[in-house]
Amino acid sequence: MWRAARKRARADWLAEIHAGLSDGDTNEIIVPGEQGSVHIRVTREDVDHFLEAQRKRLKWQARFYQSVVVALACGIGVVILDVFHNEIEEIVASDQYATIEAERDSIERALALYTEFTRDIVAEHHGELSTRLGELGTNTSTVVRASAATTGTGGLTSRTEGVGQVLGEHVDTNTAQNLHEIARVEEFFERLPGAEPLRGSHLTSGFGMREHPVTGHVVPHRGIDLVSWEQPTILAAGPGEVTFAGERGKSGNMVTIDHGSAIESLYLHLDSIAVEKGQYVAAGEALGVMGDTGETDGAHLHYEVRVAGKHLDPRDVFEVISHVDENR
Repeated sequence: MWRAARKRARADWLAEIHAGLSDGDTNEIIVPGEQGSVHIRVTREDVDHFLEAQRKRLKWQARFYQSVVVALACGIGVVILDVFHNEIEEIVASDQYATIEAERDSIERALALYTEFTRDIVAEHHGELSTRLGELGTNTSTVVRASAATTGTGGLTSRTEGVGQVLGEHVDTNTAQNLHEIARVEEFFERLPGAEPLRGSHLTSGFGMREHPVTGHVVPHRGIDLVSWEQPTILAAGPGEVTFAGERGKSGNMVTIDHGSAIESLYLHLDSIAVEKGQYVAAGEALGVMGDTGETDGAHLHYEVRVAGKHLDPRDVFEVISHVDENR
């Protein structure tokens, strides 16, 4: 500020000198000093030239300072714009997050409403499947344990992550357990062998206690006996892996198929075998030919179905699978 005041004082002084000079004449200005006085001859035109030079210099300085100010302003503007850009991005992200949160809330409300309505339906379906298993001579616990013991089946979904987290938040424990068991039972029914092992056959002996045709003793008959002279080819009742194919004592030539979920089908007394151990077979694929090998009183197929080592009546299996298929 003192420089500005000094410039104003100098400008006023020159203005006073300019006003005191005569037009067109040379004037003498006396400047006193310590060594004496100095006489300077100057005209009004000289002062005008000096003042004009001063104005030009001041004008150039003003433009320079203006350019510096503009450059600084632009630099600050870039910084400010960058800050605003980041803030805008944060705001947009926040809006997007709010939208996602709103959608998530809507989905959660829908899930809560859905599970509320479906809880009874799940329980009812679970009860129906349990009834079907009871008709087979087994139960839900046995099937679930057998399925869990099968390689690659897995257990109940974790309730702390993924789909399990959704279940944990919106589905009560009992319903979640029912859903888990329904999945296992449905898988069990999918694997259960339901195709005819001997086409065009008729039943000669059913499942249960009976008098053995050779020994005469009353013993449990763990399968059913089928005969078909017109189509004696034995067929796989379901897809699976052959775990045994060969001669086995009183059973004669026998084939065993593992269908998964601890389900097995057994074919006894074959005249010949067309598969080997480790082979994967499809439902309806030929396993051999009906025969009378082993302890038997005539050619027939003895057919068994086992779940976790427990024998089921094959006729019940056929009936239950037929009923399940009708409801799908």
